[in-house]
Amino acid sequence: MKKLLYTLKVILISTEAALLLSAALMFIFAKPYIILASQSLSINEELEKFIILAPIGISGWLLNELRQIVFEDEKSAKLLVTWPSYWKLKAHISVSLLYCGLFTLLAIIPWLTQKGTKTDLGFTLFTTGLTGLLIVASSVYTARFTIKEKLASANL
Repeated sequence: MKKLLYTLKVILISTEAALLLSAALMFIFAKPYIILASQSLSINEELEKFIILAPIGISGWLLNELRQIVFEDEKSAKLLVTWPSYWKLKAHISVSLLYCGLFTLLAIIPWLTQKGTKTDLGFTLFTTGLTGLLIVASSVYTARFTIKEKLASANL
């Protein structure tokens, strides 16, 4: 029960959750501004076809980084897995995977529906998805850097 509550806390009290909430509120209450922003962006057709690669590329990088947090080498993996608070690290990794999948889906929905970013909904979904992926990526990068520092101080 303690682990489930901790995981829910990590999901709900996060920058990613705040982004989702603010994007939903902006879509509901500031729709005219979103329409104006989506119409004023003049992305050429060719660029719009390839801009989908940004969230997919970030997702691929995230999946690789999340795997390497624990399993970069045998010594560090052994130390991390036997660490008493490893379950918290695992909860953060799982939540990062969840948000990575969610934000990737949000970012590619405009292309799956073939509406692109020209509509208010497509623009909101893509910008929310891409921004969310960048937030997750920065969190994962910071976490990986911190874990490497801690492992280095443990004289591995």
